[in-house]
Amino acid sequence: MIPAHALARTAAEAHLQVLAPRLSEWGWRTTWVGDVQLRVDALGVRSDGQADPYVVDLEFSTYDVEPPRVQFVLPEPYGQQPTSTSTWWPQFTGAPPFEFALHHGYPFENGTRLAQLVCFSHSRDYYYTGHSPQPNQRWQQGRHTVAATLTRLRHVLTAPYYQGPSGADPL
Repeated sequence: MIPAHALARTAAEAHLQVLAPRLSEWGWRTTWVGDVQLRVDALGVRSDGQADPYVVDLEFSTYDVEPPRVQFVLPEPYGQQPTSTSTWWPQFTGAPPFEFALHHGYPFENGTRLAQLVCFSHSRDYYYTGHSPQPNQRWQQGRHTVAATLTRLRHVLTAPYYQGPSGADPL
């Protein structure tokens, strides 16, 4: 029997391969940092063309039944959450053509735990925070892939939505 994590990673790798040319075009890089944990070095592009680096952590333990968990993290030490005034925490404005929000401290587990939420239907945590997506928004295994997750992130990390880092704090 093949372990679930091996199946999840195999599916993620196959779906990432399809997106590889676009990732390269965007200047984004991916690196596996664990069995089912992927580091994405991404760029936010402002309206004047200035690009800001970000690190996005994707965790695939339940992929592709569910989307990957998506979080913005610090590059060093890898995986640590940035502060809300960090250069590693992006700032957005406006409404992309899909539901999206970024919460530094969202109430998980009935408000007993505050944690980061990259809030859209192609991120796993969205489904564990009391959201009720419309049928056309809901993740559909076999139809949606990590390519859609990253394409939507790229959309909001580009002007006019992306406005730059939230602050000057290096953490």
